[in-house]
Amino acid sequence: DGIRDYKVTGVQTCALPIYNWPDRYRNNIFFNNIHGNRVNMDRLSREGSGYVGKHGDDLVLSNDRWFRGINLRTGPDGSAYLIDWYDRNACHRVNPEIWDRTNGRVYNIAYGVPNRTPVDLGKLSDGELAKLAWHKNDWYVRVARRILQERGAAGKLDSSAVAKEIEELLASSDETRVLRGLWLGHATGILQDAKLEKLLDHPSPYAVGWAIQLLCEDRKLSNEALAKFQSLASDRKLDPIVRLYLASALTRLDQDKRWGIAQALLGHEGDAKDRNLPLLTW
Repeated sequence: DGIRDYKVTGVQTCALPIYNWPDRYRNNIFFNNIHGNRVNMDRLSREGSGYVGKHGDDLVLSNDRWFRGINLRTGPDGSAYLIDWYDRNACHRVNPEIWDRTNGRVYNIAYGVPNRTPVDLGKLSDGELAKLAWHKNDWYVRVARRILQERGAAGKLDSSAVAKEIEELLASSDETRVLRGLWLGHATGILQDAKLEKLLDHPSPYAVGWAIQLLCEDRKLSNEALAKFQSLASDRKLDPIVRLYLASALTRLDQDKRWGIAQALLGHEGDAKDRNLPLLTW
């Protein structure tokens, strides 16, 4: 059908958690094509430890050669907002005086008529904000998480109410909700290493990967976690995604504790042609 494969390396990408649009647009990546005067949509396919993008239908095609889309964001109504810096020049120009600062546009891309109502999540309780981690519209999830993080940093967080919701998220059969529980627990400082270590046995490779990353955030790893890392690295049935996180974690371990894990990672012959693992482990 003319779709060609390529490695995803572009900039200005946005995995838009569109809530107002039909579900067929979810789980795709949208990014601004400055030279093409359009917004591309790509579908991602797993390949080893990473992904390959396949071109889908363009989301937006402008008939104006000055169109310069530079950002994509969602809002509480679930639609998307697009910034257009609108300039005759495209890029790769070093003279700061040539850019036209008198123009600029903001577009809203909605499906039908969205429900536009004022939203102030700052008025909600900690428990109510934590429950928003289940929301289909990721705008609510992210904004609620930021507010809870700020309250935690200020010593004004009701930890028990948030912890209860985190436990339910981590117990979910939906790996996306498990990840939201991980991120919420990390942002608020509630998620302890003992819980993260238990998640190293989770069936989702993404949950395991994030547990590895968060365990290494402070560069202090227990002997039990280190032994589990070694066991995971040696597991021939381990998902390459987990090996990617293990390889990334090596630089946060003491040098004398890296070698066994690194050697185990290099022992997977099937990773020889992987786009990431050989170089990352090396």
